[in-house]
Amino acid sequence: MTISYQLTKKDYLNFYRHYIFSENPGVLLLPVVVFFLIFKSSDFDSNLSSLIFVGIFGGLLVYLFWIRVGKQFENVKKAFVHLDMNFSESCWFIKSEYGESTINWSSFNKMFETKQYFYFRFHSGLSYIIPKRAFLSERQQNEFRLLAIQCMEKNKVA
Repeated sequence: MTISYQLTKKDYLNFYRHYIFSENPGVLLLPVVVFFLIFKSSDFDSNLSSLIFVGIFGGLLVYLFWIRVGKQFENVKKAFVHLDMNFSESCWFIKSEYGESTINWSSFNKMFETKQYFYFRFHSGLSYIIPKRAFLSERQQNEFRLLAIQCMEKNKVA
């Protein structure tokens, strides 16, 4: 089975959102707890000072999140190239302007699926994003899903 696609910043942001909200919700819990503890322990004398504190704290969190996402974009600029991928029962064959590579199914330990993407997690924690728009039809998506499940299950047993 062969597909061809190019990732976009939107694809990467969707992956990042999936990662934070679905796989790592504890990352969101810490700032909320810190905010609550500071807010409850402080003696604000007016509603205006409370609103200022909430605004500053919220703005800082958004700013830090944006810096982190910005740094991630700098690290993955090479990912926004056209890819030709061929999948077999043993491996992925990937071709791009940077060259060719092969990835064995055994390199992955998890597969996640959303309405728009397939995400494959490497044992190292890195992930591979495959947008469903790369498939020519829903039938091809289903064939890929079955191939991925079978190959990953086979490699778990081996």
